[in-house]
Amino acid sequence: TTAYELGVRLVGSEMCIRDRSKGSHVVVVTGCDHENVMSLLSGYDVEFVYNEKWMEGMGSSLACGASAFEEKSYEGALVCLGDLPFLEVATINLVIKAFVDGGSQRIVVPEFEGRHGHPVLFPSNYKFSLEQLTGDKGAKSIIRERDSIVLDIESKGILRDMDRQADL
Repeated sequence: TTAYELGVRLVGSEMCIRDRSKGSHVVVVTGCDHENVMSLLSGYDVEFVYNEKWMEGMGSSLACGASAFEEKSYEGALVCLGDLPFLEVATINLVIKAFVDGGSQRIVVPEFEGRHGHPVLFPSNYKFSLEQLTGDKGAKSIIRERDSIVLDIESKGILRDMDRQADL
């Protein structure tokens, strides 16, 4: 992975970091590029958590990140992937607003043309459920089983990830 590729993949994470007016603590979960990620984000006030099981998939990264939070010390956890460079700050703000307007008790999932995307905001009482995740399914099972707020977003940025330079 070149620094350029890594930098592109981190844009989504950096947007979450920059736009944390409603939050007070940012956890960045790292994996195979741990040292490079730490270096690129060294100027930010974040907590880095290394996911030793990163090869298992997104579920293990979500579990690792959830474990970094003390239950009830926060209202919710905004899960923002690092490979969504087209994610807009306005979208993040809409997700946070829907969460607060909904009483901070329900999961908020943005949707574009019938497809769920990111960022997803989980209330603090989902900490244990998130910590139990494994594999590459992410939190889809948790979202499906709960009464979530589905927020219609008019931006592909919630879906369009960059896994390879060719994705540009």
